[in-house]
Amino acid sequence: MSRLCIAVTGANNGVGFGACQRLLEQLSSEHQTDANPQFDIPVESKDVPDEPPQWSGLTLIMVCRNMQKAEAARGKLLSYLDRILEVRKAKGIVDEYGKNFRQNLVIEIEKCDFTSVKSVVDCARGMRTKYPYLNHLVLNAGAASFTAIDWFKLVIPLLLHPVISLTVASYIIQGIGERSEDGFGYIWQCNVFGPYIFYRELQPLLEAFHSRSDVDHHYPSRVLWTTSIEATHFYRPEDWQLVETNHSYEASKYQIDLVASQLEKQALRLEEQTNRPAKVRHVLIHPGCASTGIADNMLYPIMIYLMNLAFYFARFLGSPHHPKDPHIAGIAATHTLLTPIENLPNPQRHSRCLKFSEIDSEQKMLLQEKLTEVKWIRVIDPKDPPPPIKFGAETDIFGNPRVGVMRVKQWKEYEPESRALVERFEGLYKSLVSDHPEKFTPVPEGDFSPAADGPVVQKRRVWDHQDGYGSNARGSTYTSGYN
Repeated sequence: MSRLCIAVTGANNGVGFGACQRLLEQLSSEHQTDANPQFDIPVESKDVPDEPPQWSGLTLIMVCRNMQKAEAARGKLLSYLDRILEVRKAKGIVDEYGKNFRQNLVIEIEKCDFTSVKSVVDCARGMRTKYPYLNHLVLNAGAASFTAIDWFKLVIPLLLHPVISLTVASYIIQGIGERSEDGFGYIWQCNVFGPYIFYRELQPLLEAFHSRSDVDHHYPSRVLWTTSIEATHFYRPEDWQLVETNHSYEASKYQIDLVASQLEKQALRLEEQTNRPAKVRHVLIHPGCASTGIADNMLYPIMIYLMNLAFYFARFLGSPHHPKDPHIAGIAATHTLLTPIENLPNPQRHSRCLKFSEIDSEQKMLLQEKLTEVKWIRVIDPKDPPPPIKFGAETDIFGNPRVGVMRVKQWKEYEPESRALVERFEGLYKSLVSDHPEKFTPVPEGDFSPAADGPVVQKRRVWDHQDGYGSNARGSTYTSGYN
């Protein structure tokens, strides 16, 4: 049996931490409920397995920046798993599977700062000397330059259409013109280009998995790109580093929509040309609206309490997009990682079978657009090719989690831009990294040898950015964005 190896960026808090909790909970059980089919689509292969593969163990790699927070998060994850096993034991369940999983679990910490090209490359190349392969990569880390709230834009839309206003925070004022130490747009490098470099540097590990394993083509390596429910095209092609827009967070998430969709399109095209399953697939996910602490830097405690109540209110009004709890929001990641690839719908083949979870009716969206400047949707012509989709965490009115799908907005209009972005990113990546290997000199930290009795403890610094209502990203006014 192969050992499962998953890397999660921004894993110490918020949605990243919630996804790690769900992974431990699911993989410690023989019955992985998050892997069950979520969509009523025709199965394209009769040999799709009914049961998940039996892994010999798990290496969970927390890719972070703040060492102290990451070490604390690792301890919380282990305690969380121990409590789950204790509850099963108290119920009289003979859980040898869970016991063996706990003994073969390794939680590693890797240092990475996505606002530094050198940090990203050194981290990835250090991982390439340490791990023989990588099953999945969850690109969850990110930041937003939120500075204040425009109360006028909050109150009026909230009274008119509360669900929309509680789903998309277009009333938050954001910084403009911020640049990283590398001279790039700060939010762009942190949310889009840094993760792209990380993926490109780890691509050999992702492709190496199937050459070393006995797991079949139903479980290809996957790169999960965490986008947002409010991803909108607030950028102009000439401002692709997002230094002039006053909606850099939303624009960066829309860039992720475009780039990840184009990478998946290229992977499927290569699959058709070679008649072989793609080794790496790209999946867009979003956690909906999950409360992870971003408001602590902008609101008084009473307002934080009211915000959390408002999330429940939105769910009561019928919104499926308010899981609130990061643990629930993590289902978008765990389902798309653990289920056979055939259970994830292909928009080209299954668009008529899917029930899309759009936020509200087009008429209400157009009204909201006038009030908030948020560009929502345009009418989709049935004759147009189906747009790419993203998988999101949803709940029913009682908070029971599920996975839904949304369309990538305005794909017909921006598909050429998606190709241009990938070409631009690849050219910049090669000019900065591939053509100058002497700039990046990671220090090897030894061979990969998972412990038999628990996690390997390493004293390394880690990163705490994540998407979701989250923690500080750059001082008191720069906070991790929310999805």
